[in-house]
Amino acid sequence: MTLTAKPKVVSRIVCGPPGSGKTARLLEAYADCVRGGRWDAALYLVPTVRVADLVRGRMREVGLSGLFDFRVMTFAEAADALLVANHVPVAAISDLQQRCILRQILEQMSEDELGPLAAQRAGPGLVTCLLEDINELKAAGVEPKALLDAFQADNLTDPVALATARVYQHYQDFLRSNSPELFDGPGMLWQASQQLDRAWKDRRQARPFEAMRLVLADGFSDFTTVELQMLARLAALAGECLVSLTYEPGQADGRPELQAIPKRTWEALHEHLGSIGEVQMECLEASREADTDLAYLRRYMFDRTAGPRGEQAGASWDGSVSVMQAPGPWGEVRMVAREVKRLIGPAGGSERLRPGQIGIIARSLDNYRIALGQVFAEYGLPIFVAGGEPVADRPCVRFVADLLRLIEEDYPRAATVAVLDAAWEKIAGDKRGVAEGSQADYVSRQAGITGGADIWEG
Repeated sequence: MTLTAKPKVVSRIVCGPPGSGKTARLLEAYADCVRGGRWDAALYLVPTVRVADLVRGRMREVGLSGLFDFRVMTFAEAADALLVANHVPVAAISDLQQRCILRQILEQMSEDELGPLAAQRAGPGLVTCLLEDINELKAAGVEPKALLDAFQADNLTDPVALATARVYQHYQDFLRSNSPELFDGPGMLWQASQQLDRAWKDRRQARPFEAMRLVLADGFSDFTTVELQMLARLAALAGECLVSLTYEPGQADGRPELQAIPKRTWEALHEHLGSIGEVQMECLEASREADTDLAYLRRYMFDRTAGPRGEQAGASWDGSVSVMQAPGPWGEVRMVAREVKRLIGPAGGSERLRPGQIGIIARSLDNYRIALGQVFAEYGLPIFVAGGEPVADRPCVRFVADLLRLIEEDYPRAATVAVLDAAWEKIAGDKRGVAEGSQADYVSRQAGITGGADIWEG
């Protein structure tokens, strides 16, 4: 249902780069609203529970007491509070319950309905794929009947798409056939949005947001269709809306990848909030850090058109940031080692870098220290690890620690065999491990040893 616009509904979208003070701007607006009214005069929407905790922690910056009952929620929490306060009978289902329902539906559907999916109905992968598709469709606000009607209107004959739509129809029918009606995550937002819509239609306030005069949304890079609908309805009831968005309208040139999603989000916000009133844009400038590395990185990240400090890039210079993906820490280290090898290049090269000119930064060295040492040695690359190696990771210390652990745990068989094999490898150079069938492993198994110092001695 389209909301009828009210003249007093004003929505402001606060745009700016990271670090420009968007959250601080919204926090000030939140504080001003609750100081001038009640504690529940403003609703602060955030994408995750973790962000909600961070926002609550920053309330002291705007002079609000730590004992204050801050109304900072995710969309899911706001929907749940709305349905509970209005005594709407709902029964939420978990991801596991969704999977069980889908498996039951697949078992009951005929092969004609499932088409090419019938052969895969017994596999767990089909349930996972269908669940992802259904959640995306519901987040986009697409009803099963509307989807099937669209397929029919467009003469779509893709058997997989048609089968998916039929499964979606059966799934939604199953949820609605129960009493009380079952709701998955996106379905809770659907129901809450409809509740807000009815409140707007009846010109009444929606509990528990009767006193709300301002709704704020912070930390979102994108919104689902249902979230946008819910935000528009909340804004219409409150009369004022403030949304932060990391978007720089004048900086699209040279970095289209970074601006594509924010631009799309801006257009979606303008469409939905514009249907209920006036939409204004408030642009914040970046903080004064033009000469800092952070500002430089933000300016030239993914930009392959400009050189350092704004100079035109030469043929041999690429100041952009490249993102590489690899499976696990060892894969990452190997990829980094190959890149370092390329940068060092052959001896005598005109653009050759020295190893000391290359730095490698990791969030934590715990998972990378061993891989860095071994992989860089394989590639013949020198490496210096800042902070050195922890004493507890040195082989001799680890060996002594393993011996002490054996005494404490009364010589369990597997751990004792591992220590014996490690010692024998150092002494005799025999690299056969337990997995390959060491002598200690074979003898202990034949003797039926499970552990205990007295058993080993016997």
